[in-house]
Formats: sequence, structure tokens, C-alpha cells
Amino acid sequence: LGFAKSSVEAEIESYQGNSRWPADRAIFDRLFDVSAAYGRSPSGTATSRAAINTADVMAFREAFYRPERTVVAVAGPLDPATAIERVAAALGGWRPAGAARPSDDAISVPPRSEADPSTTPPPWQERVVHIPLEKDQASIAVGLPGAARTSEDYAALAALNYLLGETGYAGRLGERLADTGLAYAVYSSLLADRLAGPILNATDAARPRDAVERIVATLDEFTSSGIT
Repeated sequence: LGFAKSSVEAEIESYQGNSRWPADRAIFDRLFDVSAAYGRSPSGTATSRAAINTADVMAFREAFYRPERTVVAVAGPLDPATAIERVAAALGGWRPAGAARPSDDAISVPPRSEADPSTTPPPWQERVVHIPLEKDQASIAVGLPGAARTSEDYAALAALNYLLGETGYAGRLGERLADTGLAYAVYSSLLADRLAGPILNATDAARPRDAVERIVATLDEFTSSGIT
């Protein structure tokens, strides 16, 4: 357990020299409440990490690493019957320990609260988080709420995300930033799991205000005019 904690601390320390990490983290902190899964860093906090003990780890394993929660996938030039036989030989003796399986309600995390539709959000300039760093370029992250993978809007949002610039160079954002020399690349990511994650547009630029204005203008264009 001590080694695992040290590894996490070392990983967090390595992030400190990467301006991308605090930019992305600021988006998650602004879009999601701390009670939501996306509102908390997977690495926890110094206080929460210090509080974890061996009993906590064992309890987590007993609750979640269970045969009835396991899916085995096999790929390759193997006869299906042979694959099943080999998996059964390796895992056939794995039986539930008798403890009650946590229900989905017990393990789910409250989603982000919906904004009050009667409240007009402030201009984007007032929603900027600036983290001063000794860098020649700024790492920029522009985020907005997305949808869960089970949402009926997921397929449309995935297509929209591709058209925005999922690959980093192509897409509408690539035309506005990379093709004009404002940035080497700009990425649009749709993070969709069981809960709704953010749509995240990210780039590095020496002229951050110009870059942010073009990203926001492109998103506004998609919203107001649609796409062909």
C-alpha cells in the first residue's frame, strides 16, 4: 500500500510541469460539483490518500472484484469451445464470497446538477480560469457539458465532435487554429461514460486570447447555424 501511495504521489508530481493538466482539471472543477464522479480527481487529495489503509483496500476488492461483476473477452484464432474451456479452468473455482453485491444505486455517483434555465450565464470572458505559469505558450481548455453514452444524443454529439476536430488537425477547429498558424493542433474530446462527461476542446497557443475567441466563435457557429 505504501508503494502504491508513493507511485500516485510521484505521478502527481510529474503533472506539475505539464500545463495541460491544471487546464483540464480546472474545466472539471468548474463544470461538476465535487459530489459527482467527474468533479473529483481520480488521484484524490493528499488528505484522502493518507487516510486509506489496508482494510479499505481489502473492503473495496471484496465489494467490486467479484465473479458476478466480471466480463471475460477473448480474441484471436481460438475455437470458442476451447476458449470457454480454458477460461473455466482458470476461473471456474471463483465463487461469490456470500457478501451482498452492491446495487447500481449504491455505487453510482450523483450527476451534475442542471443549471437553472431562468438564469442567463455570464459572458464567457467572465468564466475564464487563469493559472499563471512560467511558459512561453498557454495550455487552453474550453469545456461544456456533454452527455452519457446511453443518451439518445450521444451518436449525434460523437459526430459533431469529429467534425469539430477529434483528430487534432482536421475539422472546423483545425481550420480555424492549426491551418492559420495559431496553434500546431487542437483537439475536441467527448468524454462519455455511464455519467455525462464534458466536451473538451484543448490546444496550446502563444496567443491564448485569440485561440479562445476562435474556439468559442466556432462553438457558437455550430449552435446558431448548424452544420452542412
